[in-house]
Amino acid sequence: MNIDFWGGKTMRLSRIATAVAALALAGTGVLATPASAAVDPCGYFERGNDGLYNHCPPDVHLVEVYIDYTDGRKGQTCVATGTTRIGSASEIYFAWSTRQRCRV
Repeated sequence: MNIDFWGGKTMRLSRIATAVAALALAGTGVLATPASAAVDPCGYFERGNDGLYNHCPPDVHLVEVYIDYTDGRKGQTCVATGTTRIGSASEIYFAWSTRQRCRV
């Protein structure tokens, strides 16, 4: 579909939609964010060989994290706000927090 603009000049509707979408994304900063700047997910996740825990809530700065190991053992550690390596990904089955403060 062609739309008449500015004295007889035409532009396809798909080009208009593409331009509007690009401007909207540029306004949010989505286009300017590199892929390497991705935010770590909250909670337990793995990256390469590392088992990591990202404590996101800012209300408690040091929390207990409970760890279930692949061999059946249970463990516990303290992590601060942000991402912390808690062990080898091959040895950790899962990890979670009840948001209880660590007793230091």
